Amino acid sequence: MQLSQIERRGSLRIRLQERAQIGQPGKDYHNAISYDISESGISVKSYNYIPEKTQVNIILDHKGQSLNLEGEVIWVSGKSGSNQYKIGIKITNPSGELTNIYNYLLRID
Repeated sequence: MQLSQIERRGSLRIRLQERAQIGQPGKDYHNAISYDISESGISVKSYNYIPEKTQVNIILDHKGQSLNLEGEVIWVSGKSGSNQYKIGIKITNPSGELTNIYNYLLRID
């Protein structure tokens, strides 16, 4: 990753593919797969479109333990022809567990 990308994002993104659920408060949750994480966010792949600026809850299944996160959708990109979306989410309830996962992956990467 180039330095300018790290400066723009604020922190390095690390690949993390885990099962997840994503949904809006009070609504149904949908299956997703995490794609990568940073100190302040996560991106997921989902077959369900969620618009930018939407408040979401994410349940990340990391090594058999559920990690509950809250966030705001910052960006969405679609994959042509497959109805699969990649969704960037800024975490609004920072979790020590997410930070621990990020720091661990940063050391072994």
